Amino acid sequence: MTLLAIQYVTVVLIDEKHDFLQAALLTVQLVATGLFGGVGAAAFIAFVTRYLFKHERKLEQVEIIDALTSHHSHLHAIEVTDNWYHNGHIGRWVRTEVLPRFKEAARGGASKTVKFIVIDPSNEPLVAAYAEHRDQVDAIPDGLDTKLDARVEIFATIIRAAVYQQHVPGVEVEVYLRQDLDLFRVDTSDERAFTTLTRVRTPALLFHHDPEDGDHYNAAKRNFEKARVMAQKVDVDSTVIARDPGVEDIADFLTNTGFAQFAAMADDVWKRAQSNYNRTR
Repeated sequence: MTLLAIQYVTVVLIDEKHDFLQAALLTVQLVATGLFGGVGAAAFIAFVTRYLFKHERKLEQVEIIDALTSHHSHLHAIEVTDNWYHNGHIGRWVRTEVLPRFKEAARGGASKTVKFIVIDPSNEPLVAAYAEHRDQVDAIPDGLDTKLDARVEIFATIIRAAVYQQHVPGVEVEVYLRQDLDLFRVDTSDERAFTTLTRVRTPALLFHHDPEDGDHYNAAKRNFEKARVMAQKVDVDSTVIARDPGVEDIADFLTNTGFAQFAAMADDVWKRAQSNYNRTR
């Protein structure tokens, strides 16, 4: 009866795929049987199993994934989420991958939300630090080696965000400007959160959303919200922009949103805003 009770509790409380827990429970069985006898051992194993299972679930919430897996996982996450929150630098990947896919989904009646946190293009030391970082870490040239390159990308993200916010029904877009440089980027969807680096082909951290105990995923969402509150919001709503803005439209938009000193960059911004180029994550 003692062994039957122990084995019954073990089978009921643990899925057979958890090899780590099975090994741990085998040890617990042997110890508990000697210490407590039949019924006491069963109760003790039930307690220990629940403890171990809880901590194993926490471990399963976090994965280190290679660059190719990260790329495919990002794309899958876009297809199954209604919200995308990006806390990064220039927002290029979200601008070229998330926004168009959300636009297609919205045509089918879906409601989508994208929130960007990018570096403030008017913060000279911040933009310089980011451009220097990209120049140092990138073995593959990607047009982001100077302050001008970085600013053009950020303004292209702001312009596309404004166009979507004003002209794409079903897609709500917000943009916020940060005043600090974090070398990590964090993207959060409804089911997953990703932490990535700017260097191409590097592994990423993937946090799964566990409705019962999603510590890491929930922390990513809380961090985004705290960063958003501390950042400066860009008015992409009331400053009118054309559906297909030209160079003059972009110059006017920059002027009216507090970036008049960069209006001369409108031609470069227009070219970049038309481009779908981005690197594989």
